[in-house]
Amino acid sequence: MKILNLFVCACLLIICLQTTLFAAPNQEYQFENTTTDSMGNVDMIMPADSASQPTFQSGPYNSVLSFDGNDYLETSYTDIAFDQLTVSGLFYKSGTSTGTIFSMAYVADNHVSLPDETLDLRITSTGSFYAHARSDAGWQQNLVSSPGSIQNDQWYYFAFVYDMYAGSNGIMSVYIDGTLLASIDLTYQSSLLDIAYDSKQYIGTLNESPGTGEDTFLLYFEGQLDQIKVYHSALTSSEITAEYTSYPDYNNIPVAVPEPATLICFSAALLRLLKRRI
Repeated sequence: MKILNLFVCACLLIICLQTTLFAAPNQEYQFENTTTDSMGNVDMIMPADSASQPTFQSGPYNSVLSFDGNDYLETSYTDIAFDQLTVSGLFYKSGTSTGTIFSMAYVADNHVSLPDETLDLRITSTGSFYAHARSDAGWQQNLVSSPGSIQNDQWYYFAFVYDMYAGSNGIMSVYIDGTLLASIDLTYQSSLLDIAYDSKQYIGTLNESPGTGEDTFLLYFEGQLDQIKVYHSALTSSEITAEYTSYPDYNNIPVAVPEPATLICFSAALLRLLKRRI
């Protein structure tokens, strides 16, 4: 019985160690038959038109949200200020067209055609992970895109990082399955404060004219999404790797293994505990 208790304690300790390897998100959408934010900050809302509502389906972690190429989620208007951002999650692409995983857009009262600020993360028809941040000030934009290696009908982990303080003028980076695939120095430095102020966030589409009374939805995603997280900080490469390896039940994601230093410390603590019990 003592050995069994020690084994249970050891397993719980490993789980606790793994869950502290990366920071808690500000928003998290697990899609366990709900679109609410599990962090209690910004809930996603189904559109009123039932034809545009994604559906819940069974997945490796209970349920996932399925998009048919005409579906989306949106938030109410939010006032979120940040100049660092990480968006991560899991996607399963089944369509052949370019589709948007996550986007934000802000339109000023005097601008009625296109957003003054927009951020969107897409999976392109050629299999690239594409991130685009645009400002209306001279139509300046930052664009980063990975090589076209993403295949249909397979789960992937993605992460996008925007850090206005990195490098000489800020950096945008994209990751697939925990690996950095592309990174650029910002061609213009713009805080995402402007993009996020009094804006809406979307999952599954890009809205080119929010706030004008005539929404223009483009680039719908076709496939499944799960575990979408939004951080108001720039995760490090090691934090992204730790988050990626925390999803062992997806088809191409390895089982998370603690760092060697963590294993050494844990083994030493367990050995001391065993000596006391014997």
